[in-house]
Amino acid sequence: MAEIDVRTVYPNRFYASCDLLAAQPAPVTGWWDAWGMSDPAVAPPVADLVPLTADQWNGRLTGGWGVQGGALVAMTEEQLAKAVPLAIRAGFALTAAQNVVWAEYGSLGDAVPGAWISYQKALKAIVDGSDTASTTLPASPAGGSDAG
Repeated sequence: MAEIDVRTVYPNRFYASCDLLAAQPAPVTGWWDAWGMSDPAVAPPVADLVPLTADQWNGRLTGGWGVQGGALVAMTEEQLAKAVPLAIRAGFALTAAQNVVWAEYGSLGDAVPGAWISYQKALKAIVDGSDTASTTLPASPAGGSDAG
C-alpha cells in the first residue's frame, strides 16, 4: 500500500468538519490537524472539510463554532441550542475544562480552585442527566462560555 503524502492531499494543516447537509450555520462536529495525524486515511475527504488558520485552530475550544458558506463562524447560544443538545455541549465543555484543569493545576501538583471543581460538577450533572432543569451551560471560571 502506497504511503499517503498528507501535505498534498491536505494542503492546509488545520480543518473543521460538519454535517454539510444541515441547516447553516452547521455546528462543527470535528477538528482535524491533518499534518499531525498518524493515519490520514481516517480523516474525511478534503472536499468535505473547511480549512482553518492557525488562529482559528488555536481558538477552537473558546466557544461554539459552526460553518456557514464554507467559513468558520461563531454560533450564538440560541443557534447552538437549536442545533446541538445541551448534554452534548456540556460534554464538550467538560472535556475542555478537564484539559485546562490538568494543564494549569493537576500536572503541576497544585490544588484545583473551587470554582473549577464546581463548574466541572455542574457540567457533569448536565451530561449524566441528573440536572434536568438547566437550559444553558454554566459560565466557565476562565471567563465567557465553553459552549463548544
